[in-house]
Amino acid sequence: MNKNASEGLPSDKNNLRLNTKTLVPSENANAKFFESQNRAYGNCFQWLLTDAERRKWCETELPLLDMLRVFACGLFVEAHGHSWERSAHNEGILIYCAGGTGSYWQDDLHLEINAGDLLYCPPNTHHGYTADATQPWTIYWIHLSGSMLPAYEKLLGLVDDGPVRHIGIHDAIIAEFTRLIIRHPLTKNSADWFCIQSNAIAILGRIAELPRNIADITAAYGPIQKSIALMNASLDQSFDLMRFAAEAGCGRRHFIRQFRRVTGLPPGEWFTRQKMQRACGLLTLPNIRINEVASRLGYTDALYFSRVFKRSMGVAPESYRLSQTSSSSTKPG
Repeated sequence: MNKNASEGLPSDKNNLRLNTKTLVPSENANAKFFESQNRAYGNCFQWLLTDAERRKWCETELPLLDMLRVFACGLFVEAHGHSWERSAHNEGILIYCAGGTGSYWQDDLHLEINAGDLLYCPPNTHHGYTADATQPWTIYWIHLSGSMLPAYEKLLGLVDDGPVRHIGIHDAIIAEFTRLIIRHPLTKNSADWFCIQSNAIAILGRIAELPRNIADITAAYGPIQKSIALMNASLDQSFDLMRFAAEAGCGRRHFIRQFRRVTGLPPGEWFTRQKMQRACGLLTLPNIRINEVASRLGYTDALYFSRVFKRSMGVAPESYRLSQTSSSSTKPG
C-alpha cells in the first residue's frame, strides 16, 4: 500500500509530521495537493485553521480549551480520487462514511469502508485510505487533538474496538457534523475555539449514545428510533402498540422483538418509564396538582396514575414532590 506515495500522494517524509517549529499538528504545507484532489469531488465543504491560528489555540491559557482541539473538518461528496497516506501525525482522524465505499490500511491491517461505517485513524500511526474508483465514498471528517483525546478514545472505544465500526446512518450525527462544518471560526479567539470544541463534543456525544452492540442491531435501530420519536411525542396519550409499530414499519410481534433488542425493554414498559420521568419533571413545578400531572400524561384516573408512579419510582407522587421541595430549599443561593 505504500505505492500511494509514488502515485502522487505526499510521503510521510515531507510535511505530514508534527510541525516541530510551531509544535502543533499541521498538514497545511500540502494545501495545493488538497486542492487538486478536491476539484474532482462531487462537492466539497471544509475549513482548516492556519498554522498561526493553530499555534494561537495551543497557546491559550484556558485549560478547558487544551482538552480537545479541532484544527480541520469537512464533507467530501462522492470524493473521486480521494486518497491519503500519513505517519507520525499527532492528530486523530475521525471519518464517518455516509455513502459509497473506500478502503483503509494501517500497518498490515486492510479494511473495506462502507456507508454507515465509522473510521478512526489514531495519532502517530502509519495509515492510509482511499475512495473506491467506481463508487467513491461521501465522508464527514474531523481532525482531533488535545490533552483529553486519549480519554475520548477510551470512552468511545475508538481504538479498543478497532479502527472501523459499523454504526449505520444517523441523521443526528450528520446534523452535528454539519453544524461544525458550517461553523467556520471568524474572530479566531477563545470564544471561537470553545464553540468549535463544543460542536466536536456534540458529535462524540451522539456516537457515545449509540448502543455498544450497534453493529449487531443496525437494521433495527433506525426504524425503532423513528417509533421512539413518536412515542416521546405521545406521552400525553395512552399507549398505542399498533400505531407505534406502524411507525417502525413492523407488525406487532416483530416490533416488540425488535424494540426489546434495541432498548432492552418491551415497548409498553419503556413508554411507561418515559411517562414517569416526565411526571418527575412536572412534579417540581409550583402549584401543580397531582390530577393535573396525571391528565397531562394521558391518565384519566389520578389514583391509577399514583399507583403506576409509585410502582415505577418507589414513592408516591406527593412524597416525591415533597422530597424535591425539601432538597431544593437546602441548596445555597
